[in-house]
Amino acid sequence: HGLVPSISAQTNWGEKEYMHYTNSFAFKDSAAFKAKQDKEKIQVVFIGDSFTEGIGEPYETTFFGYTRKNFEEKENIEFWNAGCISYSPLVYYNKIKYYTEIENLKIDYLWVFLDPSDIQDEVDYKEFVPNCKENFTPKPKTKEDYVYDIKKDKNLIDIYTNHSLLFALTPLFYKAVFPTEEQKKSKIYRENRIKWVYDDEVYQDWGKEGVESAEKHLDKLVNLCKEKNIKMTLVIYPWFDIIEKNERHVKKWTDFSTKNDIPLVNLFPVFAKEVTKSSLEEVQKTYFLEGDVHWNAKGNHLIAESIKQPLQQMISTIEEQDKSE
Repeated sequence: HGLVPSISAQTNWGEKEYMHYTNSFAFKDSAAFKAKQDKEKIQVVFIGDSFTEGIGEPYETTFFGYTRKNFEEKENIEFWNAGCISYSPLVYYNKIKYYTEIENLKIDYLWVFLDPSDIQDEVDYKEFVPNCKENFTPKPKTKEDYVYDIKKDKNLIDIYTNHSLLFALTPLFYKAVFPTEEQKKSKIYRENRIKWVYDDEVYQDWGKEGVESAEKHLDKLVNLCKEKNIKMTLVIYPWFDIIEKNERHVKKWTDFSTKNDIPLVNLFPVFAKEVTKSSLEEVQKTYFLEGDVHWNAKGNHLIAESIKQPLQQMISTIEEQDKSE
């Protein structure tokens, strides 16, 4: 899946409304425009899930938007945001393979933002077999897709079935009051989206399977990057409820980056430091959207400032190499 290219539309996340733009690469951007790489420049691509896409914030107040602004004076570098809601390592690998081999995008540096919820997505996607060999352009739905044509109703029963609010709400009410065992299990599974990080029972139930799948696909991505001479960096960061209980997650991906000799940017200490200044509840209010797990503008700004130094170090290395050549 992916975003629809060249979109300019007002959207909302919860009660927050903002303008949403994608360029012709189908990447969230500052405007809808025909994107073109200057292949003489260094190409830096970010990929991740909804946190990287910047759910709940317009482009300008996403960490990617802040990052572009931080490095706007670097005329020899272009930044692109390939993040999209509910991506995971399986999708990261296949998307990068697709972008480089079918879309012919140049990628010199790839920053992979690994979300703790990616592990559950890996379990959910285990039967999915992507097709990376053909051009794929997601199509937006039209208003007509959501409007039922009353002319299709043949009798009063059809009219009642298709248009009665009572008819529509009754089964939903029944499911809420009398859920089946399967529905109960599904609800618990969804509510435990990142509980695998600190709960041994959840980890054994499905978390271990998801971690193994994530590692397998990240291994494939590492090898793909080596094959295509792309320098990869792995970034890990917390949801607010695992800022203080993250050992399994942090250790796993620290070991992974060491094994594969790739840089790791660990943003857990950034939020932990903020907790020591106030409290976990205060950090949640300050840096996260109200009633949500995603970052607000301040949270995105904190991320951008926290990755500024490793990005600057990467860019300095590039500039030193250019001088030596």
